Amino acid sequence: NTPSELESSVEQPATSSSTGAANQTVDKLFSGMPPASSHPLIISFGPKFFEWVSAALPAMQNFTDKSVTIFIKRPVKIRKSAILRIETESTSGTTMLALLNNYFSQISITRQQAETPDRCEFGFGRHKIYAQADRNAVYLSVAALNASDSQAILNQIIPFNTESFVEIIFDWKNFQALLPKLIQPFVSNPFAPFIKIYSRYTIKDGNLNEFSTVTTGKAENDDFMKKFARSLFAFKLQTQNLGIETTIRVRGDGEIIYISTDFEKIAAWLQKRFKLNHPLLQKLLDHFLARTKCFLNRMFYAPELEKSCPAGGKIKVDAISGLVQCNLHSSVPAIPMILDEHACCSYNRERLFRYLQSTDSLNASDTISPETLESIARKLGIPMCPTSGTFTIDENSIKCSEHEN
Repeated sequence: NTPSELESSVEQPATSSSTGAANQTVDKLFSGMPPASSHPLIISFGPKFFEWVSAALPAMQNFTDKSVTIFIKRPVKIRKSAILRIETESTSGTTMLALLNNYFSQISITRQQAETPDRCEFGFGRHKIYAQADRNAVYLSVAALNASDSQAILNQIIPFNTESFVEIIFDWKNFQALLPKLIQPFVSNPFAPFIKIYSRYTIKDGNLNEFSTVTTGKAENDDFMKKFARSLFAFKLQTQNLGIETTIRVRGDGEIIYISTDFEKIAAWLQKRFKLNHPLLQKLLDHFLARTKCFLNRMFYAPELEKSCPAGGKIKVDAISGLVQCNLHSSVPAIPMILDEHACCSYNRERLFRYLQSTDSLNASDTISPETLESIARKLGIPMCPTSGTFTIDENSIKCSEHEN
């Protein structure tokens, strides 16, 4: 498109009831800015992102029904100020708390229950992780949430969306407020003249769309829009020089400006751009990546776990310690974090059953009561059912009253 085409190339979204689901999605895109918060930067990875990553990292299939959002309050102190939200399509927040407790209990992190069942603290030494459940989400932080970070506010910001890939919110005023007043005049906004940006990314068939909602804090006139269109056209030429075809559409609506940018065949471009032509370097990179991929696949309990080492290593589970080990990457064992209640319960039962097999206790399985099973598991440090189901045993397996067996 030319500079003049960019000035008004986004059409007004249709509102007729006959437009169907596609236009309902368009309406959501043109819904303005998300609710205000005190965070300068918010980054969210949606189900489509994990679906995309799972092609290279099978364990990420376990996150294709989840979104992971990071609320960053102080960019220079991310660890101390960030809030992590894990939101799911159907699993309740309290169940997520139980699943996290299942994991933390195996690495000597203790749970301290708060006044209400939807809140708790995970403690290790002098450090704490504060956890709060709400609806189908759980919030984690190293500091207790204050009033400005209440769930009523955060729940409205980038809520769970099955079609989400990546979403980013940048708020310059919130960032500027963190700076000492003496140096504020000397630190410039990297995205000026815009003071708030909300960008949503989607990827389909190797093409990337960036839909940004931006504002300067006031309604801009036609001269501003024409100048802005010319800068977008310059950006289009730059991407063309890099070998990326782009289509850009822009529209003003009061104080809000909407920008839609399509990057065609971006996946193929990235693959070609970062491909190593040197076989030895490629082999060395694959070697180091294989170790990382193997660890992450074991850490997040990849489907078909035994086959998840990209280097073909043999993976086994130690029934007593809970460590998932690979014979090719023995220096990086992992205790799996399983965020699915059925898979978690099944894993705990399998560990306990394997231990009993190794001690020949199954010969007397008909005399092992649920209470005895729980006592044995407690002594071994093997968690029970995360949702408080009751275990029973026969000669073939351990079954749970709450989950499929």
